[in-house]
Amino acid sequence: MGKLRVFEIVFDNGKSVYNPSELVNGKCIVDLRGDMKMKTLRILMRGVAKVHWTESRSTGNRLGAYTEHYNAEIEYFLKRQVLFGSGK
Repeated sequence: MGKLRVFEIVFDNGKSVYNPSELVNGKCIVDLRGDMKMKTLRILMRGVAKVHWTESRSTGNRLGAYTEHYNAEIEYFLKRQVLFGSGK
C-alpha cells in the first residue's frame, strides 16, 4: 500500500457548481501514512460549463417526428497552482 492515505479538495461552502463572479475557496487535504519525498505538489483547476438539450419536431407528414440533439461547452479558466515546492 502507498504512503498517501488521503488527497481531498474540500470547498468551504460545500458547493460543486458556481456562478460567474463567485469566489471559490477551499482546502487541499493531504494525509500520509509516513514520510514521503516530494519535489512539488500542484493542482490543476479547470472551470468549464457544459450544456445539452434536445428539441423534438414533427415533420408534418407520415414520417412522424424527429429529435435534434445540441451540445455546447465553454472553458472559463485553466489554472495550475503550486501548493508545495518550486513548481519547475
